[in-house]
Amino acid sequence: MIRSGKSYGVPLLLMFLINPFFTVVYIINRIANGGYSKWYPILISLFFGLLATTQYAPNADLNRSYHNMLALGDFSIRELALYLLIDKYILYTIINYLIYIISGNVQLTSLLWGSCIYYFIFLSFENLKEYYKETSNKYNLLYFLSSIFCFVMFVEVMETMKQAVGFSMFLYSFTSFLNHKYKRCLLVLALSIGVHMSQLMLLPFFLCRILKFPVTLILTVLSFSFRAFNLMALVNSIASLIGLEVLTDLSMGYIDQSYDNFTSNAPYFILTYAIVALFALFYIIIFNKKDSAVANVALLYIIVLNFNYSNNHNYTRILLHSFPYWILLLFSIMNTMKSFKYKSLFVSSMLFLTFFLQFWFSYGRFGTNENEYQTSFMGNSVISIMTSTVYGYINYKVPVD
Repeated sequence: MIRSGKSYGVPLLLMFLINPFFTVVYIINRIANGGYSKWYPILISLFFGLLATTQYAPNADLNRSYHNMLALGDFSIRELALYLLIDKYILYTIINYLIYIISGNVQLTSLLWGSCIYYFIFLSFENLKEYYKETSNKYNLLYFLSSIFCFVMFVEVMETMKQAVGFSMFLYSFTSFLNHKYKRCLLVLALSIGVHMSQLMLLPFFLCRILKFPVTLILTVLSFSFRAFNLMALVNSIASLIGLEVLTDLSMGYIDQSYDNFTSNAPYFILTYAIVALFALFYIIIFNKKDSAVANVALLYIIVLNFNYSNNHNYTRILLHSFPYWILLLFSIMNTMKSFKYKSLFVSSMLFLTFFLQFWFSYGRFGTNENEYQTSFMGNSVISIMTSTVYGYINYKVPVD
């Protein structure tokens, strides 16, 4: 569980209601000075959830999700029940439906899921501290800031909430697995399937304790020869054979997406994959602990990417939601690498390059042009973001109908 210190919970909550932005700045300052409270990850997560409610992305998955919720709002209970029988994202749909029916504000679904993404990540931090037997709060600031600014691509994860929530829940499930909390691991993993299924591509991570490192290394080399292999076609065939209609229908939508992965943002995805692969290689060479679970995870992630290479949708989304890989790598480096020189160089390079990738991808997306693939938060008004109350965030309206 998250350790609670002197939190001043009520005053902190009142500060947050009046000005969430500067409350988060205050919290970050407190963490920088060694403070930590159970309220800190909660309020940081809520701030990003609030910011997510103001996002306008007319050509992205988010807008389609809003329109779907508006349509479901007109369903009767019977019609909704029939729809859920064929729905691929049953938990996501039910929760969104309830939020919209109760509040009448479809944007509040982003408040919930945006907050969940970060909170599951912060819960994963606690699991990893337990795994590495880290009892101090020494690295809290680094972990929080790395996820906020370097590892979690806020613009993209809020546009593709279902997948981002699925990946964050997977990270929490996997870090529970590392601590031998198998019931919690299975429960969270099962619930994540009700939100989205793409995180199941990372299931090979659970082999990290079973596979010997030389075997994983050989499989990684061999995986490059499977880049032209249509994984979703195989999934579709197996699902059809065993009668899993939901999985059959879901995979069918991705079979034909086996075209050039780099028709859009070509340099970005080429460089992102190269950086992921190079850090996996350097980590193994410098860390030189070839029986570690994280060393296997680093290579298994490369294998997962290679097997999805022929499918544009899966490959790019797995790369864009790579935060489980980076977080696991960061914790391993900070808590087990002995050489301060190598640790500092490795972490500094990781943070610089991932921040660069974030900036590169996001910079071209920020805008308010409805005819282009752009996105905005509160109309991209920095002043509004900094000065609004919680009510101001929640009451901010974007065109969704």
